[in-house]
Amino acid sequence: MQLAYWVGRDDGQLLGGVGAQFYCEFDGAGVSPSRIEQAMLAVAARHGMLRARFRDDGRQEILPATAWAGVTVHDLSAFDPDAAAVEAGRIRARLSRRPMAAERGEVFDVQVSLLPGGPTRVHLTIEMLVCDAQSFQVLLADLACAYAAPAVPLPPLHYEDRKSVV
Repeated sequence: MQLAYWVGRDDGQLLGGVGAQFYCEFDGAGVSPSRIEQAMLAVAARHGMLRARFRDDGRQEILPATAWAGVTVHDLSAFDPDAAAVEAGRIRARLSRRPMAAERGEVFDVQVSLLPGGPTRVHLTIEMLVCDAQSFQVLLADLACAYAAPAVPLPPLHYEDRKSVV
C-alpha cells in the first residue's frame, strides 16, 4: 500500500499526481493552539514516521526533528456566524485538497480555527504514506494524552522482534 501511495503521487502516472492523505476536523471549545502544538510535537517525537522524509527513489529517512512548521491559527472569532461558516468552508476546501511535500518531511499538519462565540475547530491532515487507519487511532490517542497532561511525557516506544509460534 505504501509503495502504491508513493508511486501514485507522481504526476507522470496515469491518474497520478494525487497524494493519499487523511483530513479530519474536530470541533470543540477552548482548544489552546499552543498546547495542541506542544502535544503534536510530543507525538512526533515519539513516532518516527511523523519525522519521515521520502526521497525521490522512494527510500525513507527519519529526521531527528519534525519538518512541521507548527500550528497555524485561523482567527474567525470576530466574523459574524454566516461569514465564519463561509471562511471555514474555504479553509476545509484548501486543507483537504492540498498536496503535502513528503520529500521535505511534510507528512502531517495541525491547524486550529477560532470560531465566533468560543468554539474551536482542529484541522488535522496526515499523509497516509506514514500512517494507516489503525496507526491513526494510536496517534489520536497519543495526541489526546499529550494535550490533557502536557507535563507527563509520552513513554518511548520499544520494538522487538517477535518469533511466531507454530
